[in-house]
Amino acid sequence: MKNKHLTMVFRDVNNYRSWVKKQVRTSFSVPVKTAGSNLAFAYVNITKLEAGEMRIHNNELIHVEIRKLRFSAGSKVFLEPMTEQAYAQQLEALKCL
Repeated sequence: MKNKHLTMVFRDVNNYRSWVKKQVRTSFSVPVKTAGSNLAFAYVNITKLEAGEMRIHNNELIHVEIRKLRFSAGSKVFLEPMTEQAYAQQLEALKCL
């Protein structure tokens, strides 16, 4: 991967699972809401098997952010399930920056 940062969106579970299976030297994380913390959520590491078991329901998608590791050939993947509406709002917010 030449880019150090890449974003993808999966709207169907078959394409998502196929992509997960192809990943090598990749670690996966998902956001988890935190209570009693300064942060609204924290990223928790999950296994490749767990990443492949994520489901996509109607009007939902999986937002994938890939970052190349600095001192390794591997990558770090941040997976965030979200609704189509939340994704549209996120895109609008980015356009305003």
